[in-house]
Amino acid sequence: MFLCRRPSITAVRHQHIRFKTSITQNAHPNLRRPKATSRPNVPIEIRRHAPDTNTSKKLTLSTTSPTDVSSRDGAVAFYDEIPQNDSKIVSGSSSDTDIRNCENALQQKDYRVLTTMLANIVKEPPGDIARQLTLFQSTLASVELDKLPLRIVISMLRFVTEHGGQTSLSEPILDVTTRLSKSVHRSAAQELLQLVMPSLVHRLQAKREHGILAKPTRFVMASFDLLRWILPRSQEKSLEIYKALVNGHHIPTAALQEESGSTETFQALVFASCIRACCYWGWTPLATRFLEDLIKSNDFSKPLITNLILEVMGVLLDNPVKQDLRRCLPLVQLAHPIHPVPDEVIQDLYEHAANFKSGHLFEKLYTFTRTYSTKSHEYPLPQGHSLVWFAEYLSARGNLDLCRGLVTEAFKQDIPIPVYDRPSYVAMVAFSGFRYMIQPLWEKYSRGPDGEIVRGNPKVLVRIIRLLVSVIRKEGERLAVMQTEDPFNLQGHTTIRSNMANLTAFAHKVLQAYLDHHHPLERADHLALTSLARTQFLLGNPVDGFRCFKILMDRNEKPDIVDLNVGVTALAQYNSRAAAGFIATMLHYGLQPTGITFSTVMHQAMLKDDLDLVQELVVHLNELPNARSSFEPFYSLALACVAKRDEDTNQRMGLRLLIVLKMLHLIQYPKHKFLSHPEVGTLLVKASLPHHPQIAFDFWNLITKQILSPQDSEYRLQRQLIADAVENAYVLGNLDDAMKANILSRLYS
Repeated sequence: MFLCRRPSITAVRHQHIRFKTSITQNAHPNLRRPKATSRPNVPIEIRRHAPDTNTSKKLTLSTTSPTDVSSRDGAVAFYDEIPQNDSKIVSGSSSDTDIRNCENALQQKDYRVLTTMLANIVKEPPGDIARQLTLFQSTLASVELDKLPLRIVISMLRFVTEHGGQTSLSEPILDVTTRLSKSVHRSAAQELLQLVMPSLVHRLQAKREHGILAKPTRFVMASFDLLRWILPRSQEKSLEIYKALVNGHHIPTAALQEESGSTETFQALVFASCIRACCYWGWTPLATRFLEDLIKSNDFSKPLITNLILEVMGVLLDNPVKQDLRRCLPLVQLAHPIHPVPDEVIQDLYEHAANFKSGHLFEKLYTFTRTYSTKSHEYPLPQGHSLVWFAEYLSARGNLDLCRGLVTEAFKQDIPIPVYDRPSYVAMVAFSGFRYMIQPLWEKYSRGPDGEIVRGNPKVLVRIIRLLVSVIRKEGERLAVMQTEDPFNLQGHTTIRSNMANLTAFAHKVLQAYLDHHHPLERADHLALTSLARTQFLLGNPVDGFRCFKILMDRNEKPDIVDLNVGVTALAQYNSRAAAGFIATMLHYGLQPTGITFSTVMHQAMLKDDLDLVQELVVHLNELPNARSSFEPFYSLALACVAKRDEDTNQRMGLRLLIVLKMLHLIQYPKHKFLSHPEVGTLLVKASLPHHPQIAFDFWNLITKQILSPQDSEYRLQRQLIADAVENAYVLGNLDDAMKANILSRLYS
């Protein structure tokens, strides 16, 4: 029989230590943890138990090793490097070591390691009770408890209360644990509250360090919030917390007032006291939550809830911030079915919303007060400047239906508008297109001595005339359609003509009032004259408009380029060459025309088929600085080119298309100028296809090919249509072999 020699105990111990030490230095790749970010090199002390139970040895290991330098630190690094299946070393770690490891993990907020270490500590018999108590108190006060397992939190609380007494749970600990209790399961919440309640009550009833008048701490506010949460769930615990708040003078005496003849329940009285206390201490968000919970509980009398709503909203609207206004709106909505909020409070809310420019809140409040559910009580409209600001806000946002309703209702209720706000208010109504409101508003606010501010306002004049001219034009179009489709509806024809006559008379009345205010025009200011010129052009009086420009020129004042463009547009509709001459006059006086100025005249000249003038303007436009950066002239010319004429020939169409093509070559627009206008190429290609396929190809090559991808359906469609048109023109003899081959080869290259 072959016998093996048994090694000595000393040899076994040294071999064991060498093997375990080598784990952190040369661990198998499958056993190593991923490297963490660089941390300080903190040596830690680990107690290992040798095979001889009577001897123990201390071994100091450093996390620094040849294979893993500065990868982890302290106990965290050592714990991470231990293989998970080496339970002997983990279970063999002493309580002192676990506490030290836990303290390091707590400093670094490493919740994974902290959780494991705390689990080891709470499941073993306590060692150093004082040190463990300090560790648990630090952990409960400084970490986010919702990131730790609930069983560990409860175990720590139980240990602290058992070994530390009522004063062992500090205010920060009570603060976070009470907050945690509101977010966990009911049974767990009961267990948490059972543990913290004695300390909670003790600290609430303790004498306040800074006296009764000092504002309570965050812990006290959290206790109020806990009472709000627990009140519908446990009357016993609620009463316990409530008594502690009263005894600790956290609920002022003024908040404990009794309701005369009241038959309120315990819950309603506690809610009322807490709401008033929160208002007293300035905790308006918490007071609002208390009030919302009370309203939803339906456990109150109407007098009580009405008084509380007024008290809370009074505090919220006393020197409010924007967030206070947002808290008021839900209260208004909750209170309405019980008792409408007084008109004065609604007016204050409107006024503060306007001061804060809080249009969204304003809109929600106004919409709520105008819904079907609130018809039983007529809430007031915003007044004065608040009304004007809100109407302008709605108009700017494009909510014209709500804006129209507000303006109409304000007019019917004869709500006064401040004198200095009237011009902007009337101009806004005209700009929004409220044709049925503009005349009565102008008539109302243009009367009397204060009416001068409306009658002589340039913005009011231009916007009213622009609206009226647009409405008159649409009425004329409607009359033309009716005369064609329903020629025997004489009453309808008469009604439309009467409307047009009334609108025209009102336009002249507004214009005359403006002229009377600024008479004589030679003394009128610059803005008054340019606005009057624009109005005259809109009304079709170019001579009177240019007379205003002449007054400015005589005073060596230059008209605004926008007003000049309006004048050129009006003049070009009557005489394109006269408009071109006016452009020359502008250049003589040092006024630089823009691309829009040229495009206006070119458009009208193209519509009149004055192709010589168009070509002259194209050349002049190309000579202007920055002309190539403007897309409007080309786009306007293209639209006028393809516009249908009553008597048109293929030859005239070809000439117009060649002018557009010439302009395109002259100005040499960069590619990016067409990226947002691919429809221009489509428009010109399709207009050229029937009789001018070669021109169609030129437009396709210069525009469409530069914008669209060859895979684009529009790209391929245009290419196919041009190829078909080229084949047809070749068959008809309009293209020779060389021209056909050239176009087709470039078309598919």
